[in-house]
Amino acid sequence: MALVTVQEGQLNDTTVAYGFSKMFDWGWTWRAKFQSPKTFLMRFPSKAKLVELKNFGKFTLLGTRAMVEVGFWSPDDKAKGKLH
Repeated sequence: MALVTVQEGQLNDTTVAYGFSKMFDWGWTWRAKFQSPKTFLMRFPSKAKLVELKNFGKFTLLGTRAMVEVGFWSPDDKAKGKLH
């Protein structure tokens, strides 16, 4: 699981998934789950692909004007939701 952070610009879950599908045609169905206005959770086809993009650093997502960064996600990193 990866945490995609928007460094510049604004995206939604649909545009994040679309940008990844255009930029990284790995035979994988990209899906993004909204976490906050600047963060999204995504699954990757393999840990190796996740590490590859994490090491890439910040990049402009194809088809958008937004700069994103990919990192590892842990359940302890962010709250899962509001407690009511």
